[in-house]
This record gives sequence, structure tokens and C-alpha cells, in this order.
Amino acid sequence: MDENKKPRLCELLGVEVGEKWMVESHPIVFCIAPDGELMRHTHDDTWVDAYASAWMILSVLNGKSKITRRSRWTETDMAHAKALLTLFPDATAVEKVGPYYIKIIEAISGVVVCIRAELFPGLASGEYVRLDEILEAAP
Repeated sequence: MDENKKPRLCELLGVEVGEKWMVESHPIVFCIAPDGELMRHTHDDTWVDAYASAWMILSVLNGKSKITRRSRWTETDMAHAKALLTLFPDATAVEKVGPYYIKIIEAISGVVVCIRAELFPGLASGEYVRLDEILEAAP
């Protein structure tokens, strides 16, 4: 594929190659690879073929659902991610569960503790994100 040409699926969905996005009300994170392949993010921080999730994409294309762009991390989110890693050095991710709390997750032991949702204003309900991804947004 021509490097300057965007895959057709990107054009149809209105997203960029490699941009992370979700379908509203679903916690799965998607992106379109440079070759036009639909990929989904897994909890172990890998990207896999998302062919089994094609029904969600059809829902977007048919206008029944909307794409939700991934959060743009605030300075508060980044500061809190750093603080969490100081308090819980083995923490790997956070997940917002409903409107009131966020789970702090360790790779080996699972959920460590729950905190108030307002501590991560950039995290959408149902969204799971690795702490290193939040910290990568730091200037």
C-alpha cells in the first residue's frame, strides 16, 4: 500500500492510522494498522486481529453507534499516575468502573485497591489503560 494513502477503513470511520479509539459503551480499544487491518488492544498490552469485533464496526458504519476517541491525558492524570506508581510500584493499569471509582490493577495479583473516579478526570467509564500509557503523554 502507498505509504501516503490512508486505508479505506480509516476514511470510512474518520480515524487516523494507529489512532486508538473505542466504540461507545464498549471497553475494547481499537486501531487501524498501516496495512488497513482492524486491530484490538488486549489487557496484556498486545494488539491482535479484531475480526471477531467486526459487528461493532458495522454498528458504527450503519450509524447505530459512535466512535469514542481515547482520552487525552491531563496533567492531573499524569501526576496521579506517577503517585500511584510510588505508592504501588507493581501497579500496571487503572480501570474506571462506573461513575464513582477506579480500580488500580497489578499484573500478578489483580486489583489492589479502588480509588475515587475524580482522581483521573481523563479516564472514561469502562476504560482500561496502562499507567505507562498515561505517563507517555508527559512532555
